[in-house]
Amino acid sequence: QWSTDERERIILATAHADGKSTKITFEQEGGSGGLDSVRESVKRLGGFVVHVEKHTQKGGKLTRADAFATQVNFGNVHTALRGKIWDEFVREATYFPDVMNDDQIDAVALAYTVLTRQTVKLGVIK
Repeated sequence: QWSTDERERIILATAHADGKSTKITFEQEGGSGGLDSVRESVKRLGGFVVHVEKHTQKGGKLTRADAFATQVNFGNVHTALRGKIWDEFVREATYFPDVMNDDQIDAVALAYTVLTRQTVKLGVIK
């Protein structure tokens, strides 16, 4: 929901706060615009570990969000977040996909997909 410049500034500041060992993942949307956007973001993050997930119809945001929502509904997702940011997230999650802005759900669902795929590869599922 931020402007492009503000989003890139916040991503870079967050990367510095998290440290160079923290893996950063971007989704590459379809088309040349998605590729250009990812290239620029990766370029700004020189020195950080960056992974790009290519957008696919089969594993699109609705599929990813459903997998994440299942875990939430079974009580397997916990957070320390509270307050306005949490309330906005819950509101977006409640009405997804029929919301004006779905960026938070899209991001957390992508993160969930990437993290669980890594966990499966490592054989660490509990």
